[in-house]
Amino acid sequence: MLVVLSICGPFFILIFLGSALSYFNFLNINFYTGLSKFAFYIAMPAYIGLAIAEANFNNYFNYQFLINYETVTIIIFCFSAFVSILLIKTHKNEIGIFGLNCSYPNMGYIGIPLSLTVFGYQATIPLALILFSDTLVLITLTILFLSFSKSKLSFLDRILEIIKLLFKNPLILSILIGIYISINEINIFPVIKNTLEVLSNAAVPTALISLGSMLVSEMKFNKIYKDMLLISFFKLFLHPILVLLMFQIIPIEKDLWMKTAILIACLPVAANVFVFANQYEEYEVKSSQAITFTTFISTISVPIWLYLILNYI
Repeated sequence: MLVVLSICGPFFILIFLGSALSYFNFLNINFYTGLSKFAFYIAMPAYIGLAIAEANFNNYFNYQFLINYETVTIIIFCFSAFVSILLIKTHKNEIGIFGLNCSYPNMGYIGIPLSLTVFGYQATIPLALILFSDTLVLITLTILFLSFSKSKLSFLDRILEIIKLLFKNPLILSILIGIYISINEINIFPVIKNTLEVLSNAAVPTALISLGSMLVSEMKFNKIYKDMLLISFFKLFLHPILVLLMFQIIPIEKDLWMKTAILIACLPVAANVFVFANQYEEYEVKSSQAITFTTFISTISVPIWLYLILNYI
């Protein structure tokens, strides 16, 4: 367990550091806004893009891995949306965003750096596959749920909106560029590579500190809503359990890929969920609270899952 704490500890300490700095007004809100933009638009794309560019996509692509993981993602999204109607009477306009909260893990700020720390650069390809496919599947499902419940968009308009949202995501763009470089075995100019490595070194601390500062700004709980408890159950517990069961039922050769998938599935709600909720003006307040709530709960649940992954799975 000490090994697990030594791995997870620095990640959550940096998150709490960001929260503390924000709470005590050590630095102003403009700084954290800029730091978050730097992490999301520059440092993290450099980090994941360079890792993928140096991986070997030609020999390691696995369709069954994607099918297993995304089948669970779709099940969690749809089942949680249905359960929310029955248990907490979620409005039909909000069930898409509720399902997104229950199935979209925080890969950008926590998942990618944590997985690479635990499993090394062997985890690069499964991480890239999950990030790209998860974003595609979940954005598609969310837009479909929203459009059927409240929008008069045509089918073509829905498809165009999905494509637009995908290509506005800098992590997706960095993945595509990295895959292109990897498949075509392009040598990156040393000066560019060295610059990307410097930016990569800044990615993890800036991402985690900015995440921590964001959590404090959204920490406005009047009460613990049933929604947050239900989202926490689906996201932090049921999601990784179903991923584990899926890979037991339909196994793949790459054991490390399965472990990476389980670790990603047990992560808290992605910060991007609030951006999505805010854009469509549905479920914004509870989404921001769910991000905060699940992140703090994950300081306990993620180390437990990591201990199980490393010792028993």
